[in-house]
Amino acid sequence: MAQQKTANRKRFDFSKIPATIQIPNLIEVQKRSYDRFLQMDALPSERDDAGLQAVFQSVFPITDFRNVSRRSRSPCGSPSTTKIPTPATAPFVT
Repeated sequence: MAQQKTANRKRFDFSKIPATIQIPNLIEVQKRSYDRFLQMDALPSERDDAGLQAVFQSVFPITDFRNVSRRSRSPCGSPSTTKIPTPATAPFVT
């Protein structure tokens, strides 16, 4: 029986086949994956088109079926609603 010390606990290995590779720290793998998904260390304008940024890029802007209003994300992250000018509501230009 082999003993491995991990952080504050001892890990006991009851397997009969010796380990050939080191078992990765799965918590650290998950944390790195989550950090890449959120991209919180980069400004919104500098983020890659991956993770949560890609989700927002694919969804926004949202328009209604008549193209009367549009919902988009503002730079601070909160959504904003704007009216789309239509020929009926736009000022007449000659």
